[in-house]
Amino acid sequence: VQEKIFLPLNQSLGLLERNVSRLSFVSTGNDLYLFLDTQLCRIDLSNGGFSVVQDGIPESGLMVSESQRLVAWTQTERGELADKLTVLNLATGKKREISASSGQKVTAFGFVGEDISYGFSRDGDVFYEPDGTVLPGMYTVRIEDGDGNLRKEYTRDGIYVTKGTVADESLQLELAVRMENGLESAGTDQIQPVFHT
Repeated sequence: VQEKIFLPLNQSLGLLERNVSRLSFVSTGNDLYLFLDTQLCRIDLSNGGFSVVQDGIPESGLMVSESQRLVAWTQTERGELADKLTVLNLATGKKREISASSGQKVTAFGFVGEDISYGFSRDGDVFYEPDGTVLPGMYTVRIEDGDGNLRKEYTRDGIYVTKGTVADESLQLELAVRMENGLESAGTDQIQPVFHT
């Protein structure tokens, strides 16, 4: 038996299996990408070389597209406020950052197929539930393809988006209006990206 690859891991076999089923993409350059613990890792299958592409990604902070060709991450849990969202095309190695402007935050929802979905909120429009749960009052939600081309944008006057959930090739949105003592539910809506073949 000849060892081809050595992975320096400190996790259970069950967790490893779950992470490998979540992301195990091989590029045309013969690089294998895996999410191990809190690290996005690259393994050169031609020589067994191992490198960490990004460290410190919370488990729910890594988002993977349907084909696994695209990944995105924040340094926070999915759905929490962040300063930036990073999108990486594993097939090409092209990386881009979606940064919140000064006085704003970005919240990532995940991939709708191959398109990344996220929203922006202003610092003054972040609210808290009685139990301490953060509710970002997002003024706009966007769905973009891997190259940053806008597929859909959702903005409604006087309406905030407090949560986005990817389901059945669409993005389900929870809406709210601002009241004197915080936010009040304003129902739900959904958006679907424009898919190109």
